[in-house]
Amino acid sequence: MKKIIFLLIFFPAIVFGQQTAQKASTSDENLKKSAETFVANWFKYWGDKKYDEILKSIDQDANYITLTSTKPLSQNMNEFIDYLKKNEGSYKVNTYSYTTDVLSKTLVVLSVKYIDSTIIKSDITVTDNFDIITLEMVKEAWQFKNYYSTAFMPVVFNANIDKKWQKGKAEPVWRFSGAVNQMFSLLVGFIEDYKKNGTSPSQAGKMMGARFAQFWDQSRGFEGLASGMMWNFQTMTTYVEVLERNENMIKFKFEPFQVDEKKWNVTQQELLEFFQNSFN
Repeated sequence: MKKIIFLLIFFPAIVFGQQTAQKASTSDENLKKSAETFVANWFKYWGDKKYDEILKSIDQDANYITLTSTKPLSQNMNEFIDYLKKNEGSYKVNTYSYTTDVLSKTLVVLSVKYIDSTIIKSDITVTDNFDIITLEMVKEAWQFKNYYSTAFMPVVFNANIDKKWQKGKAEPVWRFSGAVNQMFSLLVGFIEDYKKNGTSPSQAGKMMGARFAQFWDQSRGFEGLASGMMWNFQTMTTYVEVLERNENMIKFKFEPFQVDEKKWNVTQQELLEFFQNSFN
């Protein structure tokens, strides 16, 4: 009898708990679908050039955050829209993956993977993107709170390729590292060839430096030189450290390419001499 009474007392509680959990689950799924639809429509507005719709969905305090900078999201979007209008360009997005987490009834976080295309006249720039978007429900409408953006050069598989063969994409950091190694291997090969033909690495460096000096914009002064060197070093090594910087001087430290002297008729010192003479 006691067991029967116990079950009669707790059975409604169990049923009520299950119903509550089901409702919560349904509510979360609805929020996910709503948020994903909102973002999908927002991306579509770019292709349709509905710029007013794009801007009105942004909270005034929202930020656009990348690995190198943080700025107001509305400012970033306005600058990009102005750029497209000025150059009669267009921007299109093709999303292929959403992962959505519901934090509360008014706050969700989406991880979005997509391919985009920026078209300016006959020039098309395509990037592969992984963005994290925070949305907040304000007066029954979603608003962008923060937008974390990362972009990479794409590796795209043709849709006709079977899924089991759509693999092998390298992480961007390893792709860059590999590209740097390939670039330096070619350079070492050129230096080796110069040596065979009687031109020392130091002489080859001076020749290379003189050639690039022809295209350097002298009117930009030291600031232009420092800015250009900052850019160049980032694209030719996997580690850059700025040791000193003022209006008259910039000092770098970077990871050098290691010459395999067993494979090449070029030494580490000769590679250094090539660069020293290039920059001088």
